[in-house]
Amino acid sequence: MPILSKEQAQALLKKVLSFSKADECEVNLSGSDGGNIRYARSAV
Repeated sequence: MPILSKEQAQALLKKVLSFSKADECEVNLSGSDGGNIRYARSAV
């Protein structure tokens, strides 16, 4: 899944908050981008 732009993240969080019927609600959005390197015979 591609990394969201700031505007996309804000729109998503607003949509999630709209589902709450509580007086107060807090949502968090976090993610990371990573990868693996395979080593064989002391070389990448």
